[in-house]
Amino acid sequence: MGAGYIWLAQTHVKEADDGGGTFYRDSSVAAKGVQDVPKDVREKIARVRNAIMALSAKFIAIYPHTIMQTYMASEAYTVPEMLEQHVIDLITQPAAKGRA
Repeated sequence: MGAGYIWLAQTHVKEADDGGGTFYRDSSVAAKGVQDVPKDVREKIARVRNAIMALSAKFIAIYPHTIMQTYMASEAYTVPEMLEQHVIDLITQPAAKGRA
């Protein structure tokens, strides 16, 4: 098993019947330049990135559900605060419980 890359971009979300989200890539959206991505969307992308970084820092497996758990737990903090060690410890707790 090796390390991989994760591509983050603006996408559309289609709701699944079970209440979870299924994600698909819309190449017309991904092809747009950064200037076309609204600030609130850029902040959401940055929050996802920081959630991934927090999971990685705690050696927690990076899956869609652990990213979402960390993302949701991070909403009480600003995007830059997510990279502070005490915040990383707090926002990764829900994902860490799943691996115990």
